[in-house]
Amino acid sequence: MTGTVLTLLPLGIGIMLYLTATEFISVLIYHPNGKYLIWTGIACVIAGHLVIQRLVKVKV
Repeated sequence: MTGTVLTLLPLGIGIMLYLTATEFISVLIYHPNGKYLIWTGIACVIAGHLVIQRLVKVKV
């Protein structure tokens, strides 16, 4: 469950920033390099999720 929370946390923080401070997130959305940063962040979150899932898998 901790792995799922850690995976969803960046998405939740991004949504909260978009709702409270749109000017911070708008730089990522509208600047050409911002799109690369968003995709890199998504890739890192997915990689981190896969690593966490592998670490917490219990072998019996």
